[in-house]
Amino acid sequence: MFLSSSSRIRFLIYVLCSLNVISAEILQDANEWLCADEKCSEDEKSETCSTETCDGQPQISLGMEKEENYLAFDQVWLSPRGMILLIITAAAVLLFSLGHYYLENLKRDVELVSKYNDLAGKLFIEQKEKEMLTEQLASVNESMTQISFDTTKYDEEISDLKSLVQKYKEEKSSIEEKEKETRKKFMMVDKNYNELRNMLSQNKQKGERSALILDIKNLKESIAGNNIEIASLKEQLIEKKEEIKSLNARIVEFMDTQKELEQNVEKAISENHETAHKYQDNIAKLEKTIEESTAARVKLEKECTQLKKERESLAIEKELAESSLQKFQRLKPSTDALSEWLDAKEVRVSLLAAEKKVEELAMIRDDLIRENSLLEEKQSTLIFDFEQLNEKYEKAEKDKIEALTKLQVLSDYFKEKESQLQEELGTRESLWLQKQSDDRTIYEQMRALREENTSFKNQNETLKREILDQEASFKKLITSAEEKAHENWVALRHQERRLKEAQMEASQLRSRLTALEATGDNSDDKMNKG
Repeated sequence: MFLSSSSRIRFLIYVLCSLNVISAEILQDANEWLCADEKCSEDEKSETCSTETCDGQPQISLGMEKEENYLAFDQVWLSPRGMILLIITAAAVLLFSLGHYYLENLKRDVELVSKYNDLAGKLFIEQKEKEMLTEQLASVNESMTQISFDTTKYDEEISDLKSLVQKYKEEKSSIEEKEKETRKKFMMVDKNYNELRNMLSQNKQKGERSALILDIKNLKESIAGNNIEIASLKEQLIEKKEEIKSLNARIVEFMDTQKELEQNVEKAISENHETAHKYQDNIAKLEKTIEESTAARVKLEKECTQLKKERESLAIEKELAESSLQKFQRLKPSTDALSEWLDAKEVRVSLLAAEKKVEELAMIRDDLIRENSLLEEKQSTLIFDFEQLNEKYEKAEKDKIEALTKLQVLSDYFKEKESQLQEELGTRESLWLQKQSDDRTIYEQMRALREENTSFKNQNETLKREILDQEASFKKLITSAEEKAHENWVALRHQERRLKEAQMEASQLRSRLTALEATGDNSDDKMNKG
């Protein structure tokens, strides 16, 4: 660095003192040289030096006159030895000053070069860190694109599930229409049964058929029992419908709770852990409902087994009735009246119609069994798809947690870097204020350093803004993915319930078909009696 004003004054005083000393030495040498030129003897030289020449010099403090001193000084000054000595002293002073200036400049240059190297190294490190951050941002963007691709896949799967739900609705409507047709056919069978009863009442007037009447009464009692069972089954159907209504009400309540949960999720995105616990609680509730539905299914299966047992008992009663008819026919010698009654056209037509209806009901039963098998297969596929969606949802949550941890690490890193840069700027500014000088080159260098620091600050701020924007967009995408996954999960649960309802309805239709088969067996008994 350059010398201050006080150090410069001291240096000039030192140079003047050295010049005075050198001039005194020059005058002494000049006096000696003059004495040698005059060729004085040693005795005369001592006398003349003590009295005349040497005593007359101004710098030896002997008190001679001024004119003689000036003449002697002019003689010495004009001498070549004096000129040489002056030149040597001037050259020594110049060399000393130039060397001092050169050393000071070297010190300054070394300090500036070291500072420049430090700044260049730090700049290189920051550039490398910037490249690393850009690569990390690129990886984050790639992960975001993958998440968007996964969301599109989820949307496609949701659309497929919606189409499946519509198909199930159509199948349910077709099943309901078939049920209505079976009810109409059942009503037709009842009408035909009433017509047969009227025909039997008309045939009572032709002759005495006490045994047949007793058998017919027994059959009527069995039919009445069957009708009672049918009425009980109808009551059970009504109860099951009420249960279905209650389940629909529960579904509505669950939809309301779902809306409330969505609102809570939109309001409290930061409370992800609490929402996760809520979802787990809801899953537990749904599992409980599934267990309850499985228990209800087990109960229905038990009821179906009981109905099958009752059907077997009715078949046994049918066989007993047939055996009693055969015994009666063996005991009775005349069967002309029975042959005439069986030859009646109306009775034959009604019996043929009943047989056709029984065949149609059997076909409907087979179709319903096939549809039930198809529904079970679709249920298995939906369960498999649901498991896959759960796995994808867990993977998305893991990716979300990793991205959040990366963002936190980056934010902490940038904060530390910012604090370090601010500290370095403070230290550099303090050094600059301490070592400020009149030279403008250093000021310009410091100004350039300041501009570089401001540019680094601006770059850091832009990077921070970009990271914050990417964090916000990433959080939005995460929330949208979570909402879509939750909607997929709710839709799958709703479809599972629909499937269970369809299974319940299929079981109800099976019970009805068993009842209709029982009525068909009764009509077969009548045919056999005829």
